[in-house]
Order: sequence, then structure tokens, then C-alpha cells
Amino acid sequence: DSEGSDLDDESQIESNSTLAVDVTSGLIEVAQKLGQNERSVWAGRLGFRCQPMTLKQIADQIGVTRERIRQIEVKLYRKIHNHPFWDELSRRVNEHLQGRTSPLFLHGLSAIDPWFEGIEQLVNPLREVSEHIKRLRFNILNWSDMPVISSLSQRQWIEANDEANSLLMAIADQNPSEGDALSQAASVLIGKGEDMREALLEEVSKFCVWSVLPDGSRILAGFG
Repeated sequence: DSEGSDLDDESQIESNSTLAVDVTSGLIEVAQKLGQNERSVWAGRLGFRCQPMTLKQIADQIGVTRERIRQIEVKLYRKIHNHPFWDELSRRVNEHLQGRTSPLFLHGLSAIDPWFEGIEQLVNPLREVSEHIKRLRFNILNWSDMPVISSLSQRQWIEANDEANSLLMAIADQNPSEGDALSQAASVLIGKGEDMREALLEEVSKFCVWSVLPDGSRILAGFG
């Protein structure tokens, strides 16, 4: 099966290794814990070196029901949930998120950390595993038409934008200074996704109407 063949290549990594050589090798190592059918399903769902496949597409290819593929997927994630690679991946990603206030673009991660070489080809695989392996503590969201690694999920990012927009709309008639207005907008991310702070301010600033004071400073005159 072509979808499972790459993940099934034991020559790429030793099964008893304790630390993955890189992120791709780590995924291959995890796959060694799965049976052949499970590897095929997982590779297809991840889109590992192939186009991601739906449950129905995989079911039609193998000749079973969609529900059977769903059952296999649930079972395989239970089997690999405690694999030590997830701890390594989580540690490495969250080291780069720690203290960050600007977006961590997935396509730029390998430039700052060689361990992530080839990650540009793993957007969907990482999105899938982050949704199923909650202990990873990171998500793949889309911002500015680019995949971003964040502590926020896509839903949380949208909710943060909505909350910040509502807040600024509510205080616009109070004419706060630019600094105060943006500080209040950014406060919606305190303790939950501060790595997207600069992105959030960029988004809300698109709707801010500023009035310039004689000293050159600006106040919020309107929003929307």
C-alpha cells in the first residue's frame, strides 16, 4: 500500500531509538507501533507524503465501510497515544512558543531549528496529530494564509479576534490612547495564546479609526 509504505520503512530509523533524529523520523518511529492496516489508515489520514484522504476514500480503497476505518483510527490513536516521541515533539515546539509574542510560522521553523527539517511537508500530519494527541499542547492554525504553530486552536483564535473587536468597539467612544486601546485588546490573550499577540493587534488595527492629537499621539476615535 503506497500510503503506508513510507511510514513502514524501518530502515529510516531504529525502532529502539530514544530520541528521533528529526520530526519526520519521529513520525516514522511512531508508525512502527502500528499494524500494517493501521499504518495505511494513519498515513492516508495524515497525508504523509501523499494527499490527505477522508475516511470514505480510505474505506473505498481498502474495500470496507467508513465506520470500520473510523474504528481503526480510534484504535490506532489509543495505541500510540503514550509514545515517547510526543513528549519530545511537545518539548521542542513549546520551547519555541515560550515567551513568544509573534506568530511561529510553520514554514520558518526549520530555519531556526534543524530538527524540524522537512516540516514544510508535514502541515496536515501535524494538524492531525495535534488534534488527536492533546498532550502535545500546540495547534496548527491558519493566519495570513499561512500555517502557524500556536498554543491556540483555530476556534480559540477566532474567538480571541471576536472578543478583542467587541472590546474595542465598546470603548471607542471613550477615546482611549492608542497604547491603552491596543493593550486592552491584547489582554484577551493573557494566559492563553500570547504567542499570537502581535498577530491579534495587526488584525484589530485594520478596523481602528485613529485621531491624531497636536502632540502627534493618537486616540481611538472609532472602530469598524
